[in-house]
Amino acid sequence: MEISFARSGGFTPATNVSGTIHFDSSGAHISAAGTSYRRDLPAEEAKQLQDLATAKLAQGPAEPANSPVRDGFQYDLSVKTGDGKTHKLTLPTETQGSSNAASNITSWVEHEAQKIWEHGLANIQK
Repeated sequence: MEISFARSGGFTPATNVSGTIHFDSSGAHISAAGTSYRRDLPAEEAKQLQDLATAKLAQGPAEPANSPVRDGFQYDLSVKTGDGKTHKLTLPTETQGSSNAASNITSWVEHEAQKIWEHGLANIQK
């Protein structure tokens, strides 16, 4: 399995970030193209993320909704499964009333996107 995500929107394109989680026999790690950001995921976090992605795929795509927040972020998810198929989803940013799989994977992606953004800022300031 491979999971990619992209954050877009916001008040400027400078806040756009993306990352890819690679799963292999040695574990899982996340990296962000064009940056030095890389993080090895603990086994428990990797398993939880795989489970959340699988559950979200089983639910199917959410109803598209217009963001009630002006200049809000959008999170797009791409999951390449073991059978070689790629599934693309837009994650709901309003997760109230959403299933745990939707809200938990959205929360994880939001936090990781923020880590990548902060890493980029720290490297600019050096």
